[in-house]
Amino acid sequence: MLMIGRSRIKINTKTSLTQAYQSSTSNPDSTANMASNASSSSSIPQKRKGVTDSERAILRKRYKEHPCLQSDLINWFTQETGHKLDQGQVSRILSSKYDYIDNLDKKKDRLALQLQRSSTGEWPELEAALFEWQQRMQKRKAVITGDILKEQATRL
Repeated sequence: MLMIGRSRIKINTKTSLTQAYQSSTSNPDSTANMASNASSSSSIPQKRKGVTDSERAILRKRYKEHPCLQSDLINWFTQETGHKLDQGQVSRILSSKYDYIDNLDKKKDRLALQLQRSSTGEWPELEAALFEWQQRMQKRKAVITGDILKEQATRL
């Protein structure tokens, strides 16, 4: 007995798996299941696209001016930007986590809306000296590992 989809097929020793498969595809229920599986697997996966703070600001502004269901907001945002969001993303964007976006001035804080976060180190002079040393060593084709950098940092 062989199960293909929802169909049970009895296989004799003379019946091949190919014949069993072909007979199962003649069943309309199994054909519909296979067609739906084929169509979902043949679709090209889309690349992820991050949502910028400026897009978040647009979404938050729209929600404040025109309160509506999140599904309506998703449809509006997709029409406006071509970027499809899911309900979880919309919920997160409307949460208090992104309240800081409402206080940003679009002209003055334009860079803040577009830039990614960056961190500054606790020892900027040490990092600058290590960077210069690392650049000199790379010109000499030296191999530099994390342990070597740590050792050089303790020397400096």
